[in-house]
Amino acid sequence: MRIQLEIKNYRCFADDHPVRIDLRDGAIAFVGVNNAGKSTVLRMLFELRSLFTQISEGQPLQPALNGNPGGNNTIQIAGVADAREIFSNRNGRELTITLKVSDDDSDTLLPSAVELSISRENPRMFLARFHDGSSWLPRGNFAVSGLTADALNREGAAVCSLAPYRTAGRLLANALYIPAVRNAVQVGATQPYYDLQIGQAFVGAWDRFKAGPDKQSNERAREVEQEIGRIFALDDFQINAAEGNDTLQLFIGPKSYRLHELGAGLAQFIVVLGFAAIRRPDLILLDEPELNLHPALQLDFLTTLATFSQSGVIFATHNLGLARAAAETVYTVRRIEQGLSEVRTLETTPHLAQFAGELGFSAYHELGFERILVVEGSTDLKTVQRLIRSYGIAHQVMLMHLGGREQIHARGVDQLVELQRITPKISVLIDSEREAEGETLQDRIEDFVNGCAAASISCHVLERRAIENYFPEDAIQRAIGDHYAALAPFERLGATSAGWSKRDNWRIADEMSCSDLDGTDLGQFFHALASEN
Repeated sequence: MRIQLEIKNYRCFADDHPVRIDLRDGAIAFVGVNNAGKSTVLRMLFELRSLFTQISEGQPLQPALNGNPGGNNTIQIAGVADAREIFSNRNGRELTITLKVSDDDSDTLLPSAVELSISRENPRMFLARFHDGSSWLPRGNFAVSGLTADALNREGAAVCSLAPYRTAGRLLANALYIPAVRNAVQVGATQPYYDLQIGQAFVGAWDRFKAGPDKQSNERAREVEQEIGRIFALDDFQINAAEGNDTLQLFIGPKSYRLHELGAGLAQFIVVLGFAAIRRPDLILLDEPELNLHPALQLDFLTTLATFSQSGVIFATHNLGLARAAAETVYTVRRIEQGLSEVRTLETTPHLAQFAGELGFSAYHELGFERILVVEGSTDLKTVQRLIRSYGIAHQVMLMHLGGREQIHARGVDQLVELQRITPKISVLIDSEREAEGETLQDRIEDFVNGCAAASISCHVLERRAIENYFPEDAIQRAIGDHYAALAPFERLGATSAGWSKRDNWRIADEMSCSDLDGTDLGQFFHALASEN
């Protein structure tokens, strides 16, 4: 599902500088300096959760669309003592959220929108109005009907189905907000910190999750242990509740440790990944994923965390390099003056080089990365990250993506040239898209390769059609099911009904070892990278 949000008069985002967000599956980054307002976007989704819950139920839209202040269109602003503090101090106008959704996997939005408004006089109630594709309809004479409250009617005539709006409301309401301060185990703590359970509350929840009667939960707990063990190179890593549930007892091989004996970074992995696995949210809202983590682990943390959500991760960071490496969409957040900020897409941000300098874009190089590996798109990034783990270079090579196959053309080299100010050691890995052995590359791919050569950037074009054409059948079946078969070297994924989604490629890569790529050009490419690091 695709969701478009426009937010006006929420905190530092006044109606002359609204926040416009395009939510899709995957990772979205908000990047900016301290006090720019990037964390405020995440807090908005947390503080207005009650509003999204009401939308998900459908029926509360009837009094809201009819302007009824006494109906069931009431809300609670989460995490604040005074609900009026969420409003912009630049004016006295109401807070509004305009919601547009698509009801399928296409890019076509429904020819309609719902505007939700909260007044300063009564911030515990919301009103709504509906756009029918040509104009905003006046409030009044609306009815929500149907067994599942999915039909919106006006004066007896059908207006639209509310189903996609209700689905969007459920997705936004079922978000896990993880703030920047993350104290994993605080003895005696039983109350959540925003959405995050900490202290003994988390220890108890983990104990029930891992050792309780639900087998599926037990298996997911083991998955968390295996992921953390793989990332930190810990043999037979286990997480258990200590006696009394006052802390966690960790096993690394035969050795036993209490959580406080190990580093803050590992503790953060445990509490955040563990609680995400327990909650299984639709969205994860993560503030400062770089907190307590060496840059070599930050990308691993984000991509691993994303596997425990249904739709993806929205994160706020100071690090433009991390944002560009991990996210499909990057928004920049800039403070204009006290109490007023603006949000732009990275591509439309003016003076990007200056903005990058403010954020320390070169910090990865300063902290030990010597090579950048650029792949085509976000699904390739997650897949290659899994593959290079078995070559021992996952934390030595900085991974980034170009933004998809649409960027494979002569001008797509421009962003690679920009990266050369971090390090001259840049390698690029792209699909050939060949349909037969020895077939000539498409003109746009050939132009991209020539542009890389002119810029002294190493570009490897796969001999086979794409990265999924290297997957062995046993790894495919272990990851996604016995009824899937390996692709032929030049077979297009999705050419038959038995094809899997490209989004599952990383799961298959997780089941592979470097021996699965022996004798292939892709394996030789990774071996060459490993020998250079």
